[in-house]
Amino acid sequence: MTDDNCMDEPAPARPFDPHVTGDRGESAAAQMAIDRGWTVIDRNRRMRNGEADIVGVRTAAGCRQGLLVEVKTSKRLDEDLAARVTHDKRRRMFRMAAELVDEQEVDEVVVVIVCVHLSANTTALQWLEIDPF
Repeated sequence: MTDDNCMDEPAPARPFDPHVTGDRGESAAAQMAIDRGWTVIDRNRRMRNGEADIVGVRTAAGCRQGLLVEVKTSKRLDEDLAARVTHDKRRRMFRMAAELVDEQEVDEVVVVIVCVHLSANTTALQWLEIDPF
């Protein structure tokens, strides 16, 4: 005799899935980079010093540039997302930028934090270029 109540049923969708939110934010940030003239060559690139959410390249004024982006996404519009990028994370981002210079043979690397606020009807993005310490 079988017990129909023991059958596995798919779990109901979670009302807030951080992976889905993060993917939406990274996709919006990648499109923002493209709109600014960058060619996105990779997402979620693992490097010796960490993981870059978005890696890109472009040539501007005869200079080959690399792009390294950290994306922070939230559904809370009042959250200061840039503050979530710690001093240690910023240091690692600049170490990853040095790796990118060698790997992609670029002259310089632009390091950016993209803050993405998602709501039901809108996506608000903020592009923050950060300087070395």
